[in-house]
Amino acid sequence: MPPKTLTSTDRLQLLLPWLNGDLGRDVSRARPARWRVEERRAFDRGADENVQTWIDYQQVRAAVDDFVKSFDGSEGAAHLVAKPTDKVEALSEAALDRLGAALTCLLEQGFGEPMLQGDLCPLVLTGVELAACPAPREKPRWRKATKANPRVVLVGPSGLGAQARRDWLASGAYVLRVRGPLVAVVPYLAAHLLLRAGMVALKRCARRDQPPWADCHKVFVIDPTRRGRPQQFCATSCGRRYKEQEKMMKSRRRRGRKKS
Repeated sequence: MPPKTLTSTDRLQLLLPWLNGDLGRDVSRARPARWRVEERRAFDRGADENVQTWIDYQQVRAAVDDFVKSFDGSEGAAHLVAKPTDKVEALSEAALDRLGAALTCLLEQGFGEPMLQGDLCPLVLTGVELAACPAPREKPRWRKATKANPRVVLVGPSGLGAQARRDWLASGAYVLRVRGPLVAVVPYLAAHLLLRAGMVALKRCARRDQPPWADCHKVFVIDPTRRGRPQQFCATSCGRRYKEQEKMMKSRRRRGRKKS
């Protein structure tokens, strides 16, 4: 079976399990015994959020390594070739945490987070070196008319006529080589992927909670060609919880109107 050709969204999806906090397991925190009754009840209502996440950094390093190695200069790789100067095994856990925070900030900026717009949270990449390399392609030629083929047709390596001309004029005549430390190369590659076609399929979970719960910031990829209502939540549980919270808030507002 031939290997699958990765698209831009496929490459970015290699990092999403890590950025969504799925590479690890949750360890529940003990409930404090000296809290007031109201605080303890609030803690119990948000029990699924009262956890500490243990991260499997070995899986994180494997995800980063697969992401970087997938940039081979093809169209799905934004015509970028990654040449990091260090090994992913050399990255410490603190460096991986900072890298994950930078990537999350980049995605949040793209989703329009108001506190991260403009010059409030710029992404500064130190040590990135760029070099343009030619990617030779064959110019299409005109095929002479013969008795068997009386038409004069433009012939290219991948098609005939208008298709041959489009392929010749398409992007990719040059490939950009990106060199530098991984903590700077990976955000640079991810930022270029966000500019590619098809990134409209990248969505953030629509669940927005009130205290004592927390918002869901998980990012997922939808199928833009699928008919019907687009997916809004990362999981069925998030959609169910959102509906329960909306029902609870409506009942609170109803009780408030009755008291007034």
